[in-house]
Amino acid sequence: MEISATVGPVDIAPKASVQVDPLRQSARDFEAAFIMQMLQHSGIAEAFGAKEGGTAEGFSSFLLEQIAGKMADQGGFGLAEQFYQALSARAERAEPGLDFRA
Repeated sequence: MEISATVGPVDIAPKASVQVDPLRQSARDFEAAFIMQMLQHSGIAEAFGAKEGGTAEGFSSFLLEQIAGKMADQGGFGLAEQFYQALSARAERAEPGLDFRA
């Protein structure tokens, strides 16, 4: 059996930035924080060895943050969209000159 360790070229060019509505991003970030809190209290960090001490404990919060962010990016519980819709409606009814999106 032969194993090849050849790796193709890696694209390190910066990605084109996509303009995201700040209000939508804030709603997504809030949902991610909410999911992270739920994961912390669910005991999933202990499943990754956080209670054993050592390096696992130090990195479990980073892992949970990434898991929560990915969950929120994929729709999460739908909270971000609900927050966004509610805040957008409120922004439309706000006084002229006030911009909740900035």
